[in-house]
Amino acid sequence: MAATASSRDDLVFSSDETLTWFASSPECRRGFCNRCGGNLFYECDGLQIVSIFAGVLDDVSDLPVYEHHLFAEQARAYERKP
Repeated sequence: MAATASSRDDLVFSSDETLTWFASSPECRRGFCNRCGGNLFYECDGLQIVSIFAGVLDDVSDLPVYEHHLFAEQARAYERKP
């Protein structure tokens, strides 16, 4: 997955006609396209940050790249990189 983040106040939609929010947990929700089902956003209560999936951006040429492995310590031996 490739994602970036934005302050909630700085996030501006040109259209939210097909945007639907789904409560994925009691404190977080996901934004997705209600036509194709594509993942667009992720945000949690109390944070002023919205995670944005990089695939929804028109221009990612200036998007910095960071590598981070989630739950890597819980991976089975065959799932770990050598």
